[in-house]
Amino acid sequence: MKKLLIIGASGHGRVIADCAEKMACYEQIAFVDAIYPEKTSNLHWPVIGDDTFWQKHIKDFEIVVGIGNNDIRLRITRDIIARGGKLATIIHPSAVVSEHTDIGAGSVFFASSVVNIGCKLGIATIVNTGASVDHDCEIADGCHIAPGANISGGAIIGEKSWLGIGSQVIELIKIGDSSYIGAGATVVSDLAGHATYVGTPATQLRK
Repeated sequence: MKKLLIIGASGHGRVIADCAEKMACYEQIAFVDAIYPEKTSNLHWPVIGDDTFWQKHIKDFEIVVGIGNNDIRLRITRDIIARGGKLATIIHPSAVVSEHTDIGAGSVFFASSVVNIGCKLGIATIVNTGASVDHDCEIADGCHIAPGANISGGAIIGEKSWLGIGSQVIELIKIGDSSYIGAGATVVSDLAGHATYVGTPATQLRK
């Protein structure tokens, strides 16, 4: 059996560990985190090194980045790829992910999430609890689809975008890179990106 190393011993990392445990395909699940050695466990999973440990042991584990921040997660994931590491893809047993979907390495799919046929998801993507991505969507690298968010068919979501809890995106919408969609927002028109959008319909939040 395989061994899994999760970078980041946070709450998000614990959810990944719980999903991986339920997959029943890893003989060992462990964390690394900058707070080590002050922190040596994360619930019943060990924290075995600091945040550079994985670089020295890159061939010993499958690795996934358990950090919610999109920029940091994507940067570390790309570093793992550049160093020749093997990224894990974690799919909770209750998630429904079409076998006719392209999934980027290092992505995670939490309980009751759904990804339908014809989708393309980039590396280091999070599809969180109860979120859904309908047919033929394109989700770029480093995105986070938060709990209960729903994306209708054919939508395109730009790199490092964050769709907040309970947000909705109608079909065929294009959302630009580094967009932050607020909780409960409804996206009914294309968004340029590099901004925060809130409300129904979603509009740019002015500073």
